[in-house]
Amino acid sequence: MPMLLAIIALLVLGSGVYIYQNKKAKTPIVVGNEEQQSNIQISPVNTQTNNANWKTYTNTQYGFEFKYPSDYSLKESSIYFSEEIPEGKRVFMESPTCKTLVTGGGPWPKDCVSFNLLIQKNKISIATDGVIVIKTATQVAGYFAERVEDNSGGMWDGLSQIYVQFEKGGDWYISYLSYNSENKTAAENLFNQILSTFKFTK
Repeated sequence: MPMLLAIIALLVLGSGVYIYQNKKAKTPIVVGNEEQQSNIQISPVNTQTNNANWKTYTNTQYGFEFKYPSDYSLKESSIYFSEEIPEGKRVFMESPTCKTLVTGGGPWPKDCVSFNLLIQKNKISIATDGVIVIKTATQVAGYFAERVEDNSGGMWDGLSQIYVQFEKGGDWYISYLSYNSENKTAAENLFNQILSTFKFTK
């Protein structure tokens, strides 16, 4: 009889340890009031878009496309800041309100939003000395991307910029949005919407 009780006790103890270990392994790590899963997921850009009336830009050379607001003017070029992009491409567009933008400095118009996409062999490095930058990670078209927010203003008063860049097949795809810092929320939403429509077609 004592032997039977000992065996039952061992079985109960063993079951308890097994259940505890399994529960412990599946419980997320809690830091403060936030739960962090042990396998970190990099969040993609927001895909909740309202772009039914947007235009579609298609690039057959690099095999990609994205949508953009229908009232934005879009252009292609191989020139960036008066220099040719070797083995690359530039696509840029801006809102109609950017017509009041003065080249070379001054106040950045509140409703002016400018979008650039550069395709080149090197990524852009943003100097952090004396510059307020926020670096995070995201995804674009299934590729891990670096996201950098630059609030330094540069030569324009009130200018903020967001850079998102990733590498595919030896080419860097660098998107950045320029906007007035007072229009941060709307500008970020627009940027996320544009990037959420970006996809490769080949």
